[in-house]
Amino acid sequence: MKILQCHIENFGTWSDKTFDFSAGCNSFCEENGWGKSTLAAFIRIMFYGFANERKRDELENERKKYMPWQGGVYGGQMSFEVDGVAYVVSRIFGKKEKDDKFELRYLETNKKSNDFSTNLGEELFHIDQETFLRTVFISQNDCETKMTDGMSAKIGNLELQSGDMSSFEQANERLTDALNKMSPTRKTGSLYKMSERIGELSMRVRQRDFVEQSIDQLFEKRKEEQEKLKSLEDKKTKWLEQQKQRSDQNELLLKKREYEGICKNYQQRMEQYQKVRNYFPAVLPRGSELERYVKDSSRLLEEQRSAQIYQLSEQEQELLQSLEEKNWNEKEVPVGNKKKVGLIVGLSLLVLGVVLYVVKFDAGLFLMLAGAFVAGVSLLTQGKGASKKSQEELKKLEQERYQQLQEKENRYESAYQSYRALHNEISFYVKSLGFMPLENLQEQMQELKEHFLECKNAYQEYQSAKVQKETFEEQYESLELMLQEKKEPEETNIQPLLDEIELCKTEVSKIDTQLEQLLEQKDVIVESEQELEKQQELYRETKKKYEDLKKVQVYLQNARDAFSAKYAGPIKTGFDKYYQLLTGQEASAYKLDVNANLTATVYGMQRDSRLLSCGLRDLTGLCMRMAFVDAMYQAEKPFLILDDPFVNLDAEKTEKGLKLLEKIGEEYQILYFTCHESRTFKNEY
Repeated sequence: MKILQCHIENFGTWSDKTFDFSAGCNSFCEENGWGKSTLAAFIRIMFYGFANERKRDELENERKKYMPWQGGVYGGQMSFEVDGVAYVVSRIFGKKEKDDKFELRYLETNKKSNDFSTNLGEELFHIDQETFLRTVFISQNDCETKMTDGMSAKIGNLELQSGDMSSFEQANERLTDALNKMSPTRKTGSLYKMSERIGELSMRVRQRDFVEQSIDQLFEKRKEEQEKLKSLEDKKTKWLEQQKQRSDQNELLLKKREYEGICKNYQQRMEQYQKVRNYFPAVLPRGSELERYVKDSSRLLEEQRSAQIYQLSEQEQELLQSLEEKNWNEKEVPVGNKKKVGLIVGLSLLVLGVVLYVVKFDAGLFLMLAGAFVAGVSLLTQGKGASKKSQEELKKLEQERYQQLQEKENRYESAYQSYRALHNEISFYVKSLGFMPLENLQEQMQELKEHFLECKNAYQEYQSAKVQKETFEEQYESLELMLQEKKEPEETNIQPLLDEIELCKTEVSKIDTQLEQLLEQKDVIVESEQELEKQQELYRETKKKYEDLKKVQVYLQNARDAFSAKYAGPIKTGFDKYYQLLTGQEASAYKLDVNANLTATVYGMQRDSRLLSCGLRDLTGLCMRMAFVDAMYQAEKPFLILDDPFVNLDAEKTEKGLKLLEKIGEEYQILYFTCHESRTFKNEY
C-alpha cells in the first residue's frame, strides 16, 4: 500500500497545500515550525480520525488542536493505492464528530466507493489507532513501543477474530476487577467483608446462653423489687391518711406564703417604677409625641447642612455689599471712573470665581470667565475709551451677579429660618419635660427615648403585679385568716420513705431497661443466627466463583502466552536483523518475553529497556517497530511515517539509520520528516 497524494484545504497552519508522494523514501527536511508534524498528523487523521476528542485541553484534543488558524474549510483529500486499486478519500471536519463529512471515490473513474467506511484505518490495516501509532507511525521522541492486542491479532493472522484478541486486555482487566471486588484479603473485597461479617455474627451468636441466663436473673430480681415497692407504697398510703386531717391548714399556709410572695413582688415593681419615673422631673412624655420629636431631631442635622450650603462666603458678602451700594438708576459715570469700576469689578469676580472653583462650586467657573471678561474690557478701553455697548454689557453682568448672590442669600435665610424653627420647637419640648436643652439635641432626644421605654416597661410590670395582687385578694375572701400568725402543723418525716420508694422505682426502671436491652439483644441474636446461615452459604458460593474466576484468568493468560510465544521468535529475529543493520553489532544482549517486552543484559542482569539512555531507547524502539511491521504485514506492505526518529542518535548511528531507511524503502513507502540536514538524504523532498 502507498499514499499517492494529499491536498490540505485547511488544517492547523496548513492551507491549500498539495503534496505528491512516490515509492521508496520521501524525505522532508524543513526548519522547525514548517509543519512537518502537522502533515504527519493530517495523514494519520485522514485514516483514523481525531484522538482524545473528549479532552478539554486543546493540546490533547486533536480536533481543537488542529482547528485552522486562518479559518476556512477544515479538512482535505488524500489519494492512496491498495491491492492495485487507487482511491481518493475526502474528509471535512466540523466542531463535533457528528458534523464531519466523509466520502470515498475511485481515483480513475471518480465514482463513489463503498469498499471502506469512515473506519478507514482499521479496515485497511486491520489494526486500531493505538496499534497504528505503535508500529507504522513513529512520532518524534516516541520511538519506543509495546505489544498491543491489535498486534497480536495481526501477527497471528487472526483478522477475523481480531475483536476477540483485542478484547483480551479488557477481559483480563474485568477479571482482575471482579477478583479484586471479591478478594478475601482486600478490605474492599466482598469475601473479606463477608468473612468479617461472619466473624461478627458468630461472636454475637455465641453470646446467646449468657444473654438468656441474664434475662432469667433480672426477672427474678425485678419480682423482688416489686414486692418491696408494694410494701413501701402501703406505708405511704397509711401516712397520707394520717395527714389528710391537716391538709386544709397546710393548704392555707401554702396560700399565705404564695400571697406574701405576690405582695413582695408588687412592692418591688412599684419601687422600681417610681425610681425610673423620677428621672422625668415634670410630666411623663407621651410615646407618639416623643417618637415624633426624636425623628425631628434626626432631621435637624439635615436642615443645618442645607442652610450651610447656601451661606455666603466672606468674599461673596463683600461683593454683594459693594453691588448693593451701587445705584443702578444713576446717570452715566464719567468714562475714567467707569474704567476703574469695571477693572475692580472684573478682578473681584475673577478672584471670587477662583475661590468658588477651588471649593468645587460650579458657579466658580462662570465667575472666573465673567471676571476675566470684565477686566479685559476695562483694560482694552483705558486707551481707546469704552463704547456705550460695552458699558451696558458690563452693567448687565453686574446686575446678573447681584441677582445670583441675592437669591443665594434668600435661600440661606429661608433654610436657616427652617432650621431655627425646628431647633426651637425641639428645645421647647425638652423644656416642657423639665430638662435644659443640650447642644446635641439628637443625642439628648435619643437618651430621653431610652429612659421613656425603661419607664414604660417598669410601669407595665408594676401594673401586672398589681393586677395579680388584686385578683388574688378577690379570689380569697378569708385573707385575714391567711395573714394571722399560725403555728405550722407538725409533720412526720416522710422524706426517707419517699426516697426509699423512689430508689426502689429507679431500680425497677433500671431492671426494665436492662431487660429491654437484653430482650432486644436476644432478638438480634436470633436474627444473627439466620443471617449467619445465609452469609456462610453466600460465602461458600462466592468463594467458589472466586476460585473459578482465578482459574479462568490463569487459563486465559496461559492461552495468551502460548499464542504470543508462537510469534515471539519471528519478532526477535526481525529485531536482531534491524539492530545489526543499524549498529553493526549482534543483538545477543537483548531478550524478548512472550509479551514482546524487551530487556537488555547489563552487568549480568536483564534490565528493562526503559532504563536505557534516550538514544538506545529510540534505537531499540525503531528496531522493534520494524520487527512488528515485518511480522504483521507479510503480503501487502503499508507505508511508514517517521517524524525525526534519529534526533537522539549520535552521528555514526544516524548515518547507519539513514542507510537503514534506504534499505527499508525498497519494500515500504516511507515518509521521513526531519529538521536538520545531518539527518536527511541528498534527494530530500
